[in-house]
Amino acid sequence: MKSILSYIILAAVLLASCSKEDDPVFSETADQRINRVLAEYEAALTSSPNGWNAEMTTKNEVTYRFHFSFDKSNRVKMFSDFDGTTAAVRKESSYRLKALQQPALLFDTYSYIHILTDPADSISGGPVGVGLNADFEFSLDSLSADLIKLTGRQQGSKMILRKASAQDADAWQTGKWAGGSVLAGINKRILNYWKRLTVGTRQYEIVIDPSFHTLEFTWRNAAGTPQRHTTSFNYSAEGMILTEPLQDGANTITSLSAATWNNGTAAFTLTVNNNTAGRIAGAIAPIVNDANAPERWWNEGLQDYWRTVGGFTVNGVWNAYKLANLKDYYYLAFLEQWEEVDGVEVDIFGFVFLGGNGLELRYGLATYPPVFTGGRIVFPQYGVLGTIPPEAEDAFYNTAITLINPNGFYLVQTGQNRYDMVSASDAKSWITWQR
Repeated sequence: MKSILSYIILAAVLLASCSKEDDPVFSETADQRINRVLAEYEAALTSSPNGWNAEMTTKNEVTYRFHFSFDKSNRVKMFSDFDGTTAAVRKESSYRLKALQQPALLFDTYSYIHILTDPADSISGGPVGVGLNADFEFSLDSLSADLIKLTGRQQGSKMILRKASAQDADAWQTGKWAGGSVLAGINKRILNYWKRLTVGTRQYEIVIDPSFHTLEFTWRNAAGTPQRHTTSFNYSAEGMILTEPLQDGANTITSLSAATWNNGTAAFTLTVNNNTAGRIAGAIAPIVNDANAPERWWNEGLQDYWRTVGGFTVNGVWNAYKLANLKDYYYLAFLEQWEEVDGVEVDIFGFVFLGGNGLELRYGLATYPPVFTGGRIVFPQYGVLGTIPPEAEDAFYNTAITLINPNGFYLVQTGQNRYDMVSASDAKSWITWQR
């Protein structure tokens, strides 16, 4: 009896299922639903008369700001706070709304948003092959009257679009944002390795990373003790806003604004905290010199030699002497105690190339053991090793002349197994060594 009852129940369920199999769960097909949603997003994107203010926070938790104006012909015009040019010059490219598992907004031709994803370090400022861990394809998460939320499809960047006002659009179009991001170009304007901010009687060495939006201060407090403060920052139409203000006794720095470059003085004038005059200019020596760095660098090189790809940066130009342009060139190496000459073990700056049997040291500059003086290192010349081919003479001799500068170099440790070696003459020539 129990078995018969089970069959009756099962048959009833199957019958009910069959009777309803043609009833639609939704009133629209899947294609109709997705097309309707895409149409809603397009209507929203193109209906804002003053465009959209956008904030994109990358996988690295760095926030960049944009202004977008979308039209119904799949064109978008944009500004960006990436640097002074992107904030001043409006760029037009294309976009698409597409169904990719869920509605998606794609910036499908190269634009300012692609700069952040560019794998070339010379463009994005990020690691080679990586960029700044940003996105240019986004899933559309939510839509309201004045707000659109998106998520990057590759790196998970979060982007929020807020409907802009007439004043917002005007701030971009009249160049106010370009003025606010003037300091993004500091490394192209001030050619010295060290940049120094003066506020009243106080001086601070600053390192601005425009790509990752970080700002580092180094200074000596009233007692002469070295201090360091690193903070992230964001741009506004007024200038640079520090996420974590610098505190130096009674002095606080929260913002740097109204920056103006003066070609005659090779310096920026600006306003600190919106009420105090300041100045940023180049310096030829550090405020806090790591006097032990030269000997530490040399001793570490005894364990594993130092190398550099591009050689010297000079007046802001990387690979200034075109080492990396030489055929089959691999790197410049500093090899310590290379060979004994007249009872003295000389060092060598060796030019290494990729040959048929692997790496080959073809020629180089030999130097006597370095002299450590005044927190600097000096390389006394011994001579030239090997024969310099005609096509390499400019690269070799320009590099050699810079290396044997009698004023020597400061060494700045910038990371584990990484140092910058900076000319003590004018701080406008430096080389980055890595192991």
